[in-house]
Amino acid sequence: MSDKTTTNHNTGSRNSGDCNSGDHNIGNHNSGYYNSGNYNSGNHNSGDCNSGHYNSGDCNSGHYNSGDYNSGLFNTDEPIVRMFNKSTDKRLSDIVTPNCLYFEVDATDSYKETFTRRLNETSVDELIEVTELPNFDNDIFKEISGCDLLGLIEKKKGERHD
Repeated sequence: MSDKTTTNHNTGSRNSGDCNSGDHNIGNHNSGYYNSGNYNSGNHNSGDCNSGHYNSGDCNSGHYNSGDYNSGLFNTDEPIVRMFNKSTDKRLSDIVTPNCLYFEVDATDSYKETFTRRLNETSVDELIEVTELPNFDNDIFKEISGCDLLGLIEKKKGERHD
């Protein structure tokens, strides 16, 4: 086996997959060393979207976690989620995230400008779904997104009746 990468846009050695940096990565978009899966950063992670070291499962940050959505050290279960600065009684896998909250940030605009534009393009019904998330707080949502969601919903409802 060659010390060179085996596919596209890899740097380092002994990587397989695409867009890896570091060494001995398997999968796509990994950085660090000895990662398997996709979108991992750090070292010795398996699964997808992990950051830190020695994590297995998906979407972990920290070190030595096994399971999904953990943060910290040596966790094995899926934690209860905090939303809008408060604890919920739900796990992330229990929450249905409205589609309007998934978007690519436009390179020419700021995060908040892109977020606000995405929300302006969203139906009233889907915007209402956002307000039904556990612990929804319009002030916190506005701080993060740049959008007064309750005000936008009222404005859109008014436009439907004009």
